[in-house]
Amino acid sequence: MAFTTKILRVLGCLMLLSYGAAAHSQVFVEGQHYSVLKSPIKAESYELTEFFSFSCPGCYAIEPSLERLVENKPGLTLRRVHAPFGGRNAKHAQKAFVLMVLLGEERNKQVIFDRIHLKRDSFDSDLEVVRYFKELGYAESDVASSLRSFSADAMIRKMNKEVINNQITSVPTLIWAGKYQINLQALAGQSALTELLGYLSSLD
Repeated sequence: MAFTTKILRVLGCLMLLSYGAAAHSQVFVEGQHYSVLKSPIKAESYELTEFFSFSCPGCYAIEPSLERLVENKPGLTLRRVHAPFGGRNAKHAQKAFVLMVLLGEERNKQVIFDRIHLKRDSFDSDLEVVRYFKELGYAESDVASSLRSFSADAMIRKMNKEVINNQITSVPTLIWAGKYQINLQALAGQSALTELLGYLSSLD
């Protein structure tokens, strides 16, 4: 399995490199389209880190593009860090993300996004978070226990520390290979993002 994963990542890197070398329809400029982090974060060479929040409208809007990017790029790893941003309910949304990961319910990520942004039904309390996962079929006591667990607390502390250490002040924020922060506002859609990742890969 590890060997197969490595091969996929190599193939993915080659795809991005060949794409970057073949044709950059857009000229990418450091300081405009991306910036180099002074203190790189720990990440794989083919890893995209997204600092996001379920409560963030921009994160909701970019989610389909990120999912397509992962589907179309073999070996690419998308690592999400849920920041405590997005209004008074953001911390409860962050807890919902933690439970989603701990309970293996990543498939419901879009459902949670839709609940908050389409149905306007935010998580107002820990009880609301527990109730949501109870509706998925989990025992309320098990969900509440997971929410109070050391693993949940450690995960929240780790994410918040990453946000502080990397001076993340807004979401969504994308970082490629642990050292390039992407300026999404300067990119015109998913194709430009894909092309930029190819360009950045060619720099290493």
